[in-house]
Amino acid sequence: MFKFGKKTSTIISPCAGNIISLDEVNDPTFSKRTVGDGFAIIPTASDVVEFCAPIAGKVTQIFNANHAVTLTSKNGLEVLIHVGLDTKHFKGNEFESLVREGQEVEAGTPLIKVAVAELVERGVDMTTPVVFPDKLHVKNILLTTHKTVAAATPMAEVIRA
Repeated sequence: MFKFGKKTSTIISPCAGNIISLDEVNDPTFSKRTVGDGFAIIPTASDVVEFCAPIAGKVTQIFNANHAVTLTSKNGLEVLIHVGLDTKHFKGNEFESLVREGQEVEAGTPLIKVAVAELVERGVDMTTPVVFPDKLHVKNILLTTHKTVAAATPMAEVIRA
């Protein structure tokens, strides 16, 4: 298992988009922080988007529909990127995993390729929660930038207990 070391981790944006609070996410699983605390990003690109790793670490879980991935850093920070809301039901070509479970990745490594235009056409809310499931070890999340971010740019600091 991983050990907690360094107390602060820099988080980069998984895609270009607009940052919002989890309070604004139209899904109670995320807005009530059932899965963990964090923030969300609404992609600004409207065609195909590659969502990238917000931290360096190991791919610890890829969800069945390839719509979400969990990473764990070497110092123990877990992060879940859940692309879109209510997207676990899709089984088609909308989501393509670009990594495999157990793979080590650097921050900025593409994780999931998403046909955003197709999903939006079907009425899917592309709000993408970025949450930190280990509630006991995350003390604070500080956004270092607000509103709009470019892909793979520093956007937050996570301070662990």
